[in-house]
Amino acid sequence: TSLESENARVAFLDNDAARAAEYNRAVAGLLEVARRDPTYLETAFSAVEKTHARVLLEALSGSGVSASGTLLAQETALVQRISILVQKRLSRGWDVSDAVQFAALQDSLSRLAEEIRRQDPRYAALRYPQTAGFADVRATLKPDEALISYEFAGGRYWAFVFRPNAAPRL
Repeated sequence: TSLESENARVAFLDNDAARAAEYNRAVAGLLEVARRDPTYLETAFSAVEKTHARVLLEALSGSGVSASGTLLAQETALVQRISILVQKRLSRGWDVSDAVQFAALQDSLSRLAEEIRRQDPRYAALRYPQTAGFADVRATLKPDEALISYEFAGGRYWAFVFRPNAAPRL
C-alpha cells in the first residue's frame, strides 16, 4: 500500500517495530529491484532519502520547533484523522467512503503544508522535508566531486554513487 504523505507514514510506523521492519524490507526489495533494473534507481533513491528524512525528523522532533496557533491546531487535527483512518485500514480494511475521506484529508494536509511553508519555513523544513532527486544531487557536485549515499536495508549495506557527469550507480 502506498502511503502518500509523510504524516501517514509517521502514523503507520510510530511505536510499532514490526511495521518499521516491514517498511525496511520493502525498501530493501525496492533496492534489489533497482540493482537488477536501473530504471528503478530513482524510485529506490527516493525511498531511501525519505527514510533518511524520517530519521532526521525523529532526531529533531525534540528541538522545540513547532507551528503556531491555528496552523498547529489544523495540522494536529488532520494528522489525527489520517492516523485513525490508517489504523482502521490496517485492522479492518476500508470501504469506498473511507478511501474518499482519506484522499480528501491528504489533499487538505497538502494544502496546509504549503501554507505552513509560506508562513513558517523553519517548521516546514523539519516537518515536511523535501528530499533531493538525482538531478538535484548531480547539480550540486563539482566536476571533481562524488557523493555516496548509504543505506542499511534487508540485512545489507547499499550505496548510491553520484558523479556530476555520469549516471548514478547502486
